[in-house]
Amino acid sequence: MGITLDDRSLVACQALRTVAPPSTYVRDPMHTMLASGGTLQVEIFALLKAVRDVIPDAWGTWRDRCSAWRTGRRGRKPPAFLFSVARKKATCKASHFVGKASGCLAVFPLIRHWVHTELRPSGMANAAARSFEAMAKMLELYMQGKRTCGRS
Repeated sequence: MGITLDDRSLVACQALRTVAPPSTYVRDPMHTMLASGGTLQVEIFALLKAVRDVIPDAWGTWRDRCSAWRTGRRGRKPPAFLFSVARKKATCKASHFVGKASGCLAVFPLIRHWVHTELRPSGMANAAARSFEAMAKMLELYMQGKRTCGRS
């Protein structure tokens, strides 16, 4: 994250040049991890991209794996929707997995299990699998810290 120069911004206004720009910018960790284009979405995309040589239709495989799984709420789309053809196109265009935080969190344990039980033992997409595992551990530690501190 950074600051982008925009000649139409307030900072470009000569009268405001005496006002100091912010010295820090803080964003809560959950948005960094889970918001659109967050670490989880980037890692899921990288993982699916890395396995496409070995599993050409990884999207279809995940759509099939999630097709029988339903959410507990009425009106919510099943997790298989995250792996639809339209989502695949949107994901490839965005260069990160396109899905809301709740959907990504729903499939996260399944993908993590897949990495742990299938990809890592076979050596498939090893770099992407290791990167996903590191991100998963970071997310797990963050969530554990939130529970320990009594926040949810």
